[in-house]
Amino acid sequence: MSAPEQQPNISNLQALENEMTLTRQEIEEFRKLPKEEQGKQRNDKLARLIELQNKLDQAIQEAVRTGQIDESKKIKDRLEKEISDLESMVEEAELPTGASLIGTVESKPDMPANDIRRIFKNQGIDFQNSAEDLLDKTHFSTENLKYRLVKISVDSLGFPQGATVEQIYLEAKSLGLKLCPAEVGPLLRLQYPNLKRGEWLYIAMEAIETNDGREHLYRVGHYSGKEGTREGRLWLGTYPGELDHNYSGEFYFVFQK
Repeated sequence: MSAPEQQPNISNLQALENEMTLTRQEIEEFRKLPKEEQGKQRNDKLARLIELQNKLDQAIQEAVRTGQIDESKKIKDRLEKEISDLESMVEEAELPTGASLIGTVESKPDMPANDIRRIFKNQGIDFQNSAEDLLDKTHFSTENLKYRLVKISVDSLGFPQGATVEQIYLEAKSLGLKLCPAEVGPLLRLQYPNLKRGEWLYIAMEAIETNDGREHLYRVGHYSGKEGTREGRLWLGTYPGELDHNYSGEFYFVFQK
């Protein structure tokens, strides 16, 4: 007599979904705490999420072993996104007031500037002549690096009436934010296509002198649809980066966390 056929079992994954719901509720309460208390609990919350990821990996292995591959993949994708979202919620809780997490961009060691230009053209991304010049002078890392990026307005840094580049950088540094390598500009443009229409981000970096003799920063943007032939197009451009150049309060800068 043959052994009874083993039935697929995804109960571990379903139990993990319930556990994830409770964890989300805990993290939502965590975000309401004072900053000092959040700092005390942050590592515990991140450790909890690592534990959930390990449980997910084990549950997926069990579900695959018992034959429930398709259903387990659907649950896996959903729960991994949930864990990533919760990690972002914890990390955003420690950011300066007014700052928000963009995400992580990765270096491309095997991608020279000419390849980036080709990809921009294939994807319909526009760039200024000065941005082409900046690309030629940008150092692209030969190592695999990840940059965790946040954006914050000049206003949120404490300058509602605007401030110079030097003032912006000094205040951001005092809040634990760091300047970006120049390569973050084109990498962000390639890896962050969902910029809202009308949104422009200015890369906090050491300015690079271009052929016009001026020092420039990268900026990435998405035209709002009011600029004629550039309607709705993605853009890599530059903007003045001299330390005494003034930016008004509504400008958003991108820093490393």
